[in-house]
Amino acid sequence: MADDSERLEGIEQALGSMNEQLRNIRERLDQGDERFNQVDERFNQVDERFNQVDERFNQVDERFNQVDERFNQVDERFNQVDERFNQVDERFNQVDKRFDAVGKRIDSLAVDVHQLRVLGESNSEQIKIIAEVQSRHGEKLDELAKGIEPLKDLRDFVQRIAHEHERRITELEKGM
Repeated sequence: MADDSERLEGIEQALGSMNEQLRNIRERLDQGDERFNQVDERFNQVDERFNQVDERFNQVDERFNQVDERFNQVDERFNQVDERFNQVDERFNQVDKRFDAVGKRIDSLAVDVHQLRVLGESNSEQIKIIAEVQSRHGEKLDELAKGIEPLKDLRDFVQRIAHEHERRITELEKGM
């Protein structure tokens, strides 16, 4: 029995030592569980952060899509404005052509006006000359009128000399 008691005592000591080791293992397992829970919680936090980051990336991507859409709208507006500027340029080119045509017409009219002015000056000079000639002719006519005033009674003159004139013509006709 002593042997059994010793053996029992050895088994009890071994069991105590194993219990101690099991307690240590349990403590270590509890610590491992605690560490595992902490790591798992950290993974959950990291996973949550990844989800938040992923959500933020989705929001950023959505914003980029919105900005891209706005840029497309702005680009379209710029294209419309550019088209309007092209239309305005075309209209200005038409206006320039019309101004050139008007300028040429004005130049032509200026030449015509200058020619008319020269012609008017020439006509004015000729009218002055004609007026002077008419004035002189008027004076001459007045002189002639005064000179033939004694012939007013032309009828008397013709009657006085007409009879004798007829006789002379008759004599001349006979002589021929």
